[in-house]
Amino acid sequence: KKMSKSETSQNHAVLWLDPPDTIRAKIMRATTDSLREIKFDENRPGIYNLLVIYELFTKKSRDEIESMYEGKGYADFKKDLAEVIIEGIRPVQEKYKEITEDPAYIDSLLTKSAERLRPIAQKTLNLVKERMGIG
Repeated sequence: KKMSKSETSQNHAVLWLDPPDTIRAKIMRATTDSLREIKFDENRPGIYNLLVIYELFTKKSRDEIESMYEGKGYADFKKDLAEVIIEGIRPVQEKYKEITEDPAYIDSLLTKSAERLRPIAQKTLNLVKERMGIG
């Protein structure tokens, strides 16, 4: 089955390493509907999906979120959602940056992993050779 362009585009999702401006742009472009009411309603998948993301990041109740945005529009909600996501993934982005900017740390991880895995790999290789009759 051929994938549509939207399925292969990175604009359909916020990625862990997206910069803040990219996250803001993606959230502002997110599909909603024309009802303009910010309510948890599974029959309105666009806004419902965004509200669930907000709920998960903030740990606020659905009633609390709905009352916070009563009388406000999607633009206000989306701006807030973008900031919530940016702050929520900031620790992951900072840790990624810290790790990738330290080649010595990466090398040490690879060395430790190789030391730990080498005996396991050798055992598997010996078993394969034995079963093939070449060991």
